[in-house]
Amino acid sequence: MPTTTPGHTWVDGETVTYAKLRSAAAPTVVISDADVTAIAKELGAASAGINWLKNPDFRTKSSLASSVALPEATWTEHVDHWKAFVQNFVSAPCPPYVIYERDDDAVHDHVLYCLKFTGAENASQVSVGQELSAQVAAAILEGKATLTIELENRTGSAQVPRVIFKSCDTFENYNATTERLNIALASIASNARTTYTQTIDLTGLESYVRNGGRLYVQMPGIDSAAKEWLFYYCRLEPGETATPRRIARDEVSATSESAAAASANYLQNPDFSEWITASRTCTAGADNVAALAWNVIPTTGSDGIASRSVDSPDVNSLYSLLFTGSAATLNAVDFVQDLPREQAGPLRTPLVFSVEIYNGTGAAFEPNFILDSCNAENSTARTSRINQPLDTCANGAWTLCTWEFNGEAITNFANGARLGIRIPTGSLDGGGKTVKLAQARLTIGEEAVSWTPQISDNVRPLASTAATTPGLAIAYASATTITVAATSAICEKADGTVKQVRNVSVTASISSTGANALDTGTVAMNTFYAVRIIANGETAAALLHVEGATPVLPAGYQWISGVVGVVRTNGSSQVPVFYQRGPHASIEATAIRDDFPLADDTWEIITIAGGANLAIPATAIAVHGSIGVSTNTNCRVSIAPTSTGIGRQTLSATAAGTAYLGFNGGAAPFSMPLVTAQTLYMQADNTSLKTRCEITGFDLP
Repeated sequence: MPTTTPGHTWVDGETVTYAKLRSAAAPTVVISDADVTAIAKELGAASAGINWLKNPDFRTKSSLASSVALPEATWTEHVDHWKAFVQNFVSAPCPPYVIYERDDDAVHDHVLYCLKFTGAENASQVSVGQELSAQVAAAILEGKATLTIELENRTGSAQVPRVIFKSCDTFENYNATTERLNIALASIASNARTTYTQTIDLTGLESYVRNGGRLYVQMPGIDSAAKEWLFYYCRLEPGETATPRRIARDEVSATSESAAAASANYLQNPDFSEWITASRTCTAGADNVAALAWNVIPTTGSDGIASRSVDSPDVNSLYSLLFTGSAATLNAVDFVQDLPREQAGPLRTPLVFSVEIYNGTGAAFEPNFILDSCNAENSTARTSRINQPLDTCANGAWTLCTWEFNGEAITNFANGARLGIRIPTGSLDGGGKTVKLAQARLTIGEEAVSWTPQISDNVRPLASTAATTPGLAIAYASATTITVAATSAICEKADGTVKQVRNVSVTASISSTGANALDTGTVAMNTFYAVRIIANGETAAALLHVEGATPVLPAGYQWISGVVGVVRTNGSSQVPVFYQRGPHASIEATAIRDDFPLADDTWEIITIAGGANLAIPATAIAVHGSIGVSTNTNCRVSIAPTSTGIGRQTLSATAAGTAYLGFNGGAAPFSMPLVTAQTLYMQADNTSLKTRCEITGFDLP
């Protein structure tokens, strides 16, 4: 039986296997108070280890060359995720070709590598940094962040480096940015090495930061080949840190290994959401970096165009990698990703590779899964280990291709690996022929030994519900529209990642479909519609769908909240007047009972579900209303959530002359939880009493 957080009890008592857990929609567990405390501690520890910077110790490179020359004012990637450019403030006959390379650091034992920048005549300063996604930028906006960097100045004089943040002018468009922060750091003496800790505070920049941006360090005084800057391992983490700290070498390894172990997918950028260029001509036999971490390699004699497409197999992804062939694409085309040695090493276990492939070539083809091991670290020389045909991909359709293999049998992962898909020769030899890849995954297989459920897979934040959405307000606007507002809400993607959206304020219509409307179809009468908040990379919207049905997300929207509200239509397929604040909803008074009891002192069931009794949704957890009787004599009427009267609330009438029928006198209000969905019970002490019950509101989870 797998190890679990202390306090978990597996209800069925059976041996729990990976296959059972994977096939179950939600494994049944009992969660105690001890569980909640333990989980909270583990999640807190996990968040404390976040580093928003990717490849922080420079272990992987995007270019296999030993170094690259930086052209003036052009961001250039040499080490994965890290881009640099040089500036020249002096009129010069030639560009300042500063050399950008990854350096083996043999002097300092706390890092493996550093970035080294060697100056050039006429160069003024060099900048190095990373592009931050809109999600990371928004997270910094919520609570600030701390940048910890280590620099070594070898320019021959004291220098003042700067930290700069530029926001994208449009969503994640890093080619057009505007400066928002420009912070001078403390001066660093020549031949000195300093660790800086700088708070990144984007407060007040809400209108700009949500598009993403670039965070980088600017290092001056690099105007000759004798001058250098060294840029060491760094962190960008949530919150504020008061004092500088040096990152030890064992912390570097622990961070990388724990991140790999916690990930359910060993591949980077599996949904192609991070892109390098708008499109790229892929030359034969070369590593053509298109999407981040993905290379497109036409074999000898071939070429073609790689670009990102908004087409995808389903709502679980926004993008795909599109390759368009040409008459010169005569041979096979590979779509591959490199795994560094610290990530490839742990793959010695049964694994499953899967990817969605769209065949637009005009004829069926059979792709191959390929896996090579590196002959040396970061080596261009590799040895083929697996070249396995996969399922046939029919023309004009998406096909899910999978391959399960045993990584333990491959003993050559010490230097890293390359894996991916090979489209066979003759498939793309024309300009109208295309292939798309989406939703790539490399995961631990079902036959894995000693597999243990991870917190990141089985305990994760739940998408907001009515009770967990601050500032939630849903209200009638017209017979066909409602307004939805919230201070913030958590939306969840199919893969379990979450996004916080803020300051939602939209109007949704029941007369159309899509964002801020119904998910599909036309509105029906006397029907409950669930209200959810959805998000894409830029905006939030509301979505209405039939209560209890699986919502269909509009194109471009990946994130969705839980049910935050429920609205019903009337017999004219219109929205009646209602108001909801948080989980509490108020509706027009609806009579669900106006009749004589069948017997004295007998609990009779009242179903509040359909027909004339349509009042509260199936998801309601509590109900509110009033009860009354039609008599002036001593009598009693009760209402309860159970058939045995547990939790009952009672109205006792005297001979005072009050007339309760129609609530002209002193009808009694009630409020109670629901034990059975949409069900209440009423009892009166004699059959001559005409009892009445009206519903005026309900509560949601």
